[in-house]
Amino acid sequence: MEDGLRQIDVPTLLISGDDDEPCLEPALFMKQSIPDAWSWIVPRTSHAVNREEPEAFNRVVLDFLADVDRSGER
Repeated sequence: MEDGLRQIDVPTLLISGDDDEPCLEPALFMKQSIPDAWSWIVPRTSHAVNREEPEAFNRVVLDFLADVDRSGER
């Protein structure tokens, strides 16, 4: 699986809540394996980050998309 992740050649945004224990280790593994991965681990949040912290979620996603757009990556 790691070899496949290393071949991902698009910017990738990984979002996890720090209370979503089953997803934290996989998210960190993906962050370490995907060459252009961003990671945002949200304090005091579970699996539904977008519902629990909608304003922060939208800001981070929009910042990520804007950065990708500025860099000219696909």
